[in-house]
Amino acid sequence: MALRVELVNVVKQWEVLVSAALNTLCDLLVFRIDLSINAEYLVTFVYTKFIQMKQNFIIAVFLIFGIQIQSQQTMNREDYFRDARFNINMEESKNGRETALTYADLEGSPYYNPDFLPAKLGNTAAVVPIRYNIFADKVELLSGDDVYEAPKEMGIIGESDLSKFTFEDSHETLVLVNTYDEFTGYFFQLASGKNRLLKKLTVNFKPPIPPPNHLIPGIPPKFENQPPIYFIKTEKEIIKVPKNTKELLNFFPENKDEIKDFIKKNKIRLNKETDLIKLVTFLNTK
Repeated sequence: MALRVELVNVVKQWEVLVSAALNTLCDLLVFRIDLSINAEYLVTFVYTKFIQMKQNFIIAVFLIFGIQIQSQQTMNREDYFRDARFNINMEESKNGRETALTYADLEGSPYYNPDFLPAKLGNTAAVVPIRYNIFADKVELLSGDDVYEAPKEMGIIGESDLSKFTFEDSHETLVLVNTYDEFTGYFFQLASGKNRLLKKLTVNFKPPIPPPNHLIPGIPPKFENQPPIYFIKTEKEIIKVPKNTKELLNFFPENKDEIKDFIKKNKIRLNKETDLIKLVTFLNTK
């Protein structure tokens, strides 16, 4: 009975959100007629607002039922192409073996940590057990024995409580960032402020290498961690940290001399994480 009441309340909330979306659309259409707003801008604005309302609805359901972000069936559909491609890569390398390989069959791990750890959801008070799948670049959430995936589409469009996770024990923050290229996805945020230091982790799948003969063993398939890639997200752009100081200074022409002196005085190395944190912290004072 209580569950039915909660469902009714959720449906009512959704009706309110849909009604608000329609009202917003009507108001904006009138607004466009009066001020001749660009049609592309109008569509983008309305779509963004609708997605934000959809996000609020999903968060409401999530908080009511524990973890109600996506059903396992939906997750499987959305992951089909990535998982199928992963399995095909392994199947093609198995020399006729019929059984499919799983993560457990491989050396290494696709996860940042294979355990589900408590993490704060966005800026809310909700804490959920999660783990980050680096290989698939997705956040998995645990509810009972069921695993769900946090949807990316809303966080990529704008700020969302579904695009930020802070681990309670380590205080590490995982954020979803749109870099407008192949790096779009989850990053660890190492420094916050008007300039944010982001770390991108990647894991590659290495297919098995069959034995050349009966005397030399083959090489089993494995996951292989790649060196992290660092980015500085300013208020204007996203900068992939270059290898040399001169190139980095070109992104900050207004404070070029001060930054150059700071790097020289503090012996900052752009390939050292602790040094990059110091540098971005300094940039946030400018």
